[in-house]
Amino acid sequence: MVSRERLPFGESYTCVAGAETCNKIDDDCDGVIDNGVQNACGGCGTITRGTPPNRCDGTDMDLCEEGEWVCNNLKTNTYCSDNTGNNAEICNGIDDNCDGVIDDGFECIQDSCAACAGNYKKICRSDCTWGSCTAGTCNSPF
Repeated sequence: MVSRERLPFGESYTCVAGAETCNKIDDDCDGVIDNGVQNACGGCGTITRGTPPNRCDGTDMDLCEEGEWVCNNLKTNTYCSDNTGNNAEICNGIDDNCDGVIDDGFECIQDSCAACAGNYKKICRSDCTWGSCTAGTCNSPF
């Protein structure tokens, strides 16, 4: 497409259409600057980190995605907004540190059952330690 445009002082120029590139110029002469070539932040260049508004995990030691990818002021890349501290695993039947394992680092998972010798069982207490062996099997209610 070729278009003629009038400049502020009355002179005109001819736009010769080419491939649109991210350079703050209307390369394809369609009246829109940098259309279709901007990154997810609305700027030029390749985003090398996550794309907004996807979730992300910050620099803490847990694996919990508590932030989201945010564009920097130049719109050239992103950073993770998660500035929370570590989520420590506690005994509560939940995967607190988001590593895919419930109550890891503890003896057992609350209320779980394990067989003892003979027809005995032990139940995991609320502090994630095993209780004493008692008569019964894990499949029985007693």
